[in-house]
Amino acid sequence: MHCLLKILLVVLLLPHLARSEASLTGDGALIRTLDTMTGRVMDLEIELGVTIEFAKFEITLEDCRYLAENPAKYSYAFVTIMDQGDHSELFSAWLISQSPALSAVEHPRFDFWLIRCTTLSPDASMGTEVN
Repeated sequence: MHCLLKILLVVLLLPHLARSEASLTGDGALIRTLDTMTGRVMDLEIELGVTIEFAKFEITLEDCRYLAENPAKYSYAFVTIMDQGDHSELFSAWLISQSPALSAVEHPRFDFWLIRCTTLSPDASMGTEVN
């Protein structure tokens, strides 16, 4: 299953990565969470290389890249999510803003998906939110 997911991920990303335009690195990411039991939605802003605590999780943003043509649609972030209770790794992979279900975090209560990369540069336009 994981092998098939990786192959699908590569197939979906290849057209965007093959463009002459290189991806840019963001300074952080905006990740949306959904508590499926209460319906509560919360946005988490995470800086690159920082670990934050949310509910019973530790979320680390390892990398965030985006295409300048449409950063809100074409962002992808490498995220690690650890369960604080048993210190197990719940998720460690790329989240893709364009296809949130492609690399979904498998947890019975919480859903996580990438909205977009963020940047501290005032010159960079991060586009509008599409998710």
